[in-house]
Amino acid sequence: MSSAAPAPSPSELRPTIPTPVATETPRPLELSRPRNETFALLGGLKAGDPLGDAVVVSVGPIRRGRLPLEVSVGGSTGTLELSLRDDVGPEPIAVTERYAVYWRTAGPGTNHLMAATLEEVAVDLGRVVAAHERTAPVPEGLTKFTEEKRAVPSGQQLL
Repeated sequence: MSSAAPAPSPSELRPTIPTPVATETPRPLELSRPRNETFALLGGLKAGDPLGDAVVVSVGPIRRGRLPLEVSVGGSTGTLELSLRDDVGPEPIAVTERYAVYWRTAGPGTNHLMAATLEEVAVDLGRVVAAHERTAPVPEGLTKFTEEKRAVPSGQQLL
């Protein structure tokens, strides 16, 4: 007679899965917010703040060398773009010693602000920037309007 080992129970047949052990406290989700130098240049202006007759919907981040600020007046939206002052290219709506403010309307299918309203808000933004530009550093990545930065994959050239 052979003495065979007893058959394993069903619980012994299941693989043991180790319980993960957290080695680090998870970080809270960080919302996109302007960098410190941008915040300083705008005098602390952030989403929800008034800007003349408008309300700031969002600020930045800098894209293609420009800092976009989406604004809203009465449910209509538009975008202001801040760049370094440039003596060539399109004429800005507002100009300070070092910066220029341009505007563009929202994309198709949206209720966008009229040009005259955006121009007024652009002048208001110019006043805010002028009040802080001597003490705030130039935001990293901000360029002149005509020196628009484009994302180019590493190793490729922009033609």
